[in-house]
Amino acid sequence: MLDGDVDYTLNISPYQPNTEYNISYVIDNSGSMDQGEIQAAKNAYIDLTNYFIDEGIAENINFNV
Repeated sequence: MLDGDVDYTLNISPYQPNTEYNISYVIDNSGSMDQGEIQAAKNAYIDLTNYFIDEGIAENINFNV
């Protein structure tokens, strides 16, 4: 269960600015996930996407949900 305090590290190594990356976010919305857990997953994906934007990496990423 997510407690809202998720720590993650992403290493794209070596990062090549001229390379396109494909990232797909998968959200489990089955009966095993309550609304709070689904929202926590969405928030984590938003935070990760904002990280890519802040680092200038998002322009080289194709996102999919």
